[in-house]
Amino acid sequence: MSHLTDDIRADYARRFPDRRVSARQVIKLCLQQPGMLACVILRVQQACSRKHLNGLANLCRTINLAATSADFLPGCVIGAGLRVEHPAGIVVGQHAIVGANCTLLQQATLGELYGDGREPHDYPVLEDGVVVGAGARVLGGVRIGARALIGANAVVLTDVPADATAVGIPARVLPANPDTG
Repeated sequence: MSHLTDDIRADYARRFPDRRVSARQVIKLCLQQPGMLACVILRVQQACSRKHLNGLANLCRTINLAATSADFLPGCVIGAGLRVEHPAGIVVGQHAIVGANCTLLQQATLGELYGDGREPHDYPVLEDGVVVGAGARVLGGVRIGARALIGANAVVLTDVPADATAVGIPARVLPANPDTG
């Protein structure tokens, strides 16, 4: 259980960095903040998956989808410190990997490139600290480097280096600003 509670604490700390509250207040905040509720249900789902309780993991997925409109498929790996502001429409594919302290905004999709039975069944890997903007799609076996920013509605089909910003359809990496280092 420590993995479950540690991850929930890290998610909570990202969402409310200056608040220390009791477990009772966390439950109240989960009912008031759909993004935090989505994270808590996700963490229970991941705990069930780790214990090979696949039926319960799928039930958690269904509850999350019904309660928050976020769809985290069992099998995805999401690091501690996830921040979800508005969970509506978020989809994270079965084998997607999301590092620690990442942010997913509404309608973000992390999925396979082909959903029609063709190969490959590759899923994205997001390193630590990545922000995926509203409506962005990150598809296929791409790697998004640490602290990268994916712009709203971008469609990412190729790797994005660390500390870079990707925008557009298809996404392109913006040149670094020499003034910011």
